[in-house]
Amino acid sequence: MLGQVDPAGRAPKGSLTPGQRRGLVGYARDAYRVTERRACRVLRTSRATIRYVSVSPGQEELRIRIMEIAAVRPSWDSPRIHVLLRRGGWLVNHKRPEQPYRMEGLNLSRIHPRRRKTVLNRGPSAMPTRRG
Repeated sequence: MLGQVDPAGRAPKGSLTPGQRRGLVGYARDAYRVTERRACRVLRTSRATIRYVSVSPGQEELRIRIMEIAAVRPSWDSPRIHVLLRRGGWLVNHKRPEQPYRMEGLNLSRIHPRRRKTVLNRGPSAMPTRRG
């Protein structure tokens, strides 16, 4: 494709994730009563992407361990939990505990105190005038 992608010169919107494509193809099959092959052709999606079944191991044990740590230390966030996991013998990188941590709703709400706006409380400002 040559030239500008978009009249404004911006990059095009991001494409759909494979999970979103699977859902879209499933919807097209059910709603329009077409075959998987036809739905994939119309939506310009590979059938291999639609039929793919993940073989990666589940994260249940990791999720359970994160919940145990969070129950004992409720004020700890994900990076600190990662350190405890590493000390406990879990071979995980710093990104792996993030998703189970978020999915279990363990994110800490960061409530910052409201700062007083002293400018509003001062009253009318006395601007220095030039004498000259």
